[in-house]
Amino acid sequence: MQYVFFDIECACVYKNVAKICVFGYVIADENFNILKKADILINPNGKFHLTDRGGEGIVLPYDYDDFKNYPDFRNFYGEIKDILEGEDKLVFGHAVINDVRYLNLETIRYKLPSFSFSFADTQILYMAMTETFDRQAGLESLTQVFEIDYTPHCAADDAYATMCIAREMCVKADCTLAQLLKKYDI
Repeated sequence: MQYVFFDIECACVYKNVAKICVFGYVIADENFNILKKADILINPNGKFHLTDRGGEGIVLPYDYDDFKNYPDFRNFYGEIKDILEGEDKLVFGHAVINDVRYLNLETIRYKLPSFSFSFADTQILYMAMTETFDRQAGLESLTQVFEIDYTPHCAADDAYATMCIAREMCVKADCTLAQLLKKYDI
């Protein structure tokens, strides 16, 4: 079994548009040994308009001019599909429903088949473990709780931080990640 942790950064997100510019991922074994960690840089075929939920600007740790030198999402579709899909994989993200939505919007934009994979959310898992359903546990706040060093908004580092959070939750609960998912019915 492999664990796949992923994160997506977008050049812009609007109601029905999400132009992905980075797909970052970490593939680990069941003991959280990293097998591969990488960023896939993608030409978003559009301008950068970066804001967070509060409307504040965010800064990605990449040179924005470099993105035009990469192929667009269509060229990486097969690679991303191979990373996410497969019965031997458990896929995770933090607040992952947004990233899954971005993938769906890009497949619609480029008229590609939808991805087909199951996924779990470390944010929801943490909230279930700590019984803190009254507030969301953001990635940055949990990296502080678990003392994880990473570069925010670097997609591969966000995926790595997500993996570390999952690992620390397993240590705390003294079980495997699959057992943790089962315990909390996630």
